[in-house]
Amino acid sequence: MRVPWEPAAIRGRKRMAKGITLLWLTFIAWIALGGANSGPVLAAVLSVYALVTLAGGVVFYRRMYRCRCIDCNLRWRI
Repeated sequence: MRVPWEPAAIRGRKRMAKGITLLWLTFIAWIALGGANSGPVLAAVLSVYALVTLAGGVVFYRRMYRCRCIDCNLRWRI
């Protein structure tokens, strides 16, 4: 049974949170180093970062509040 409170699910959520944090730290570092002096380039990159963060947040939420039985593939929400 895959449930949000099992150790593998907790580790997965922690890895995802660390990944999103690292993603935004690279964005901040990229701006600090002057890699995005152009407005359109910065807007495009920011939109990609925001889209990746949104997708990660949706996956994070679903993993937190949805469960699936490995044996019968039954799914339910908490």
